[in-house]
Amino acid sequence: MTQKRFIHTFSDDILCVEEAYRTYLKYNPQIESIIWPSLCRVYILIAVSCADYFMEYVLEKAGIPKVKDAKQNIETIVKTALKRNSLPTELQIPKKIRNYVCLRELRHFIVHTDLKGQRETKIKSIGLHLDVELFTEKEFNRIKQIVGDVINLIGISMVVIENPQLSQHTQAK
Repeated sequence: MTQKRFIHTFSDDILCVEEAYRTYLKYNPQIESIIWPSLCRVYILIAVSCADYFMEYVLEKAGIPKVKDAKQNIETIVKTALKRNSLPTELQIPKKIRNYVCLRELRHFIVHTDLKGQRETKIKSIGLHLDVELFTEKEFNRIKQIVGDVINLIGISMVVIENPQLSQHTQAK
């Protein structure tokens, strides 16, 4: 399976899982307190994996060496896109990246039940709590926003890296 196809399957998984849960909830509203926490956990596992894989794909396509730190990888992608297109690299995006890194901490907690270091503080800093059994639609929407922000940021950067003529065209106007 090609990398692009793999990214598409992740995207399909995200949409399918969300739609399945919403449909189930529509016909079984009495179990809302079970559905939202479950959807949040499954969505975090799939969406964070998808965003991480997408990040790795863009790093590889751009010829940028990957490092262990996700925050640094995302910042490098964005700065590379800006630099290759003669745009200022001081773009203010740290909050979106920080939010995503904190969401990755929540994913790690869900998978490994590990709260080492500053993990709890980071998770709470993005408006989420550690009691994943109490997640509601509010937390789900926050999680979707964080993942969407970082995927859009990486995607836009990829387009700019692969199409330097775009910035030349917009700068000429």
